[in-house]
Amino acid sequence: MKKVPRKQTIIYMLIGFVYCAFALTLAVMGWMQVTDKGETLVENAKILTGNLYQLQRYSEIVNLMESTEDDRERLLSNILFEKDFVSFLSDIESLVAKAGAKVKVNQINVNELEKSEGLSILGLNLTVEGNQDQVMLILELLENLPYQSTVKDINYRKQSFSGATIGEYSVTINLDMLLI
Repeated sequence: MKKVPRKQTIIYMLIGFVYCAFALTLAVMGWMQVTDKGETLVENAKILTGNLYQLQRYSEIVNLMESTEDDRERLLSNILFEKDFVSFLSDIESLVAKAGAKVKVNQINVNELEKSEGLSILGLNLTVEGNQDQVMLILELLENLPYQSTVKDINYRKQSFSGATIGEYSVTINLDMLLI
């Protein structure tokens, strides 16, 4: 004779099956959440790596800016700024006057450099008149200007009056300077 499972056993089996199905559902849901969180974690790790790289580059740039500050200040001190041009001319006139000579600005040209934003060449033509010591002092002052400059041409001549020399000299100078 065959034993027939009792109702209670069948109920226990059904309850066990339901528990197994429930546990399996929870395990699958947990696995899905872990996988989703893992993908999010990988994406966040990539973003963090990018941010760390940017932070490192930023720190390098800040360090470079700090380490080159003196060099940049020295470089900028050698360049005449457009806003300082009038005071520069006043300084030249003042230096010439202190030396006892006369100065005349004959021509001013500003030529923008190609392929350079904001950079120009200032062409300055001036004539200085005075005795030999005064003219030589002015030439030395212009030679030692604290700006990036190039003397393109100097015309040095002794002045005369009605055929007789009078001890006065005239120097015409063409000077190019970097202008921002």
